[in-house]
Amino acid sequence: MFGRENKCYIIKEMSRYTAQSGQIGLVVLLVMVVVSTIGLSVASRTTQEVTVSRQVQEASRSFAAAESAIERILSEESGRFFDFEGDVAQYSSQDETLQVQSDAEIEVEVEKQFELEGQVEEGTAIEILVDGAQTDNQLSLEWSDTRNCDDNPASLVISITNETADTTNTRYLAVAPCDHSDNFEVFDPNALEHQGEDKALRYVITLNDGDQIVRVTPVYADTSILAAGIGDWLSVPQQYRILSVGKNITEGGQETKAVEVERSQPITPYIFDYALISGSTIIKGTGE
Repeated sequence: MFGRENKCYIIKEMSRYTAQSGQIGLVVLLVMVVVSTIGLSVASRTTQEVTVSRQVQEASRSFAAAESAIERILSEESGRFFDFEGDVAQYSSQDETLQVQSDAEIEVEVEKQFELEGQVEEGTAIEILVDGAQTDNQLSLEWSDTRNCDDNPASLVISITNETADTTNTRYLAVAPCDHSDNFEVFDPNALEHQGEDKALRYVITLNDGDQIVRVTPVYADTSILAAGIGDWLSVPQQYRILSVGKNITEGGQETKAVEVERSQPITPYIFDYALISGSTIIKGTGE
């Protein structure tokens, strides 16, 4: 009996040891799973960060290439970029003028626009080239995002330069949607003919033979202005839309970036609106 009791005790101890070993193995397995999961997560995150970093670098190269091409085109005083037949001209990185970096391809599109649109500060000016205008041709001016006088929409001072034979003269218009007691021509901003399609306000100018330049200066407020000929008579480009697309061509490169700008025709600085020019000697009066 003594031997049998010892044998039972040994079997119980062995069973207890086996159960403890199984628990330790399970804990080790769980720890290994957790560690492996963390390791895989870190590796995946690192890979993603490397990919994102590479994409950012590629995007920067592509954007820099597109921007450099724009700068080179805008630095051209004149020539083929703004003097071409048709309405649209295409240029590529094969053009030596646009070769800014070897790891990027560049495609540039220059488009003539026969409307002029832009944000104009109070007291500054835009010019619309109307060379070739004939009597009764009309020019539409749209501006402002409000026709409510409480919101102070801009008034416009308009000068029209005319050259006929050897004579140059300028006539002026001053139009306003609201009365400022300044002798401007005040129109009804709610009248149908003075409501623009793209802007809140509209005024139509009738031109004459020999008119060359229409110069528009907003007063009382900054404003956006859209100038366009009514009909197809306006044949002089008023501005150019330039779209530059840069694509990174390094191994595996896929990033493409685009930059778009608009370039208007050069105009006389607005400071000359306040200059007095004479063909002969200017003599200061005595005031008497």
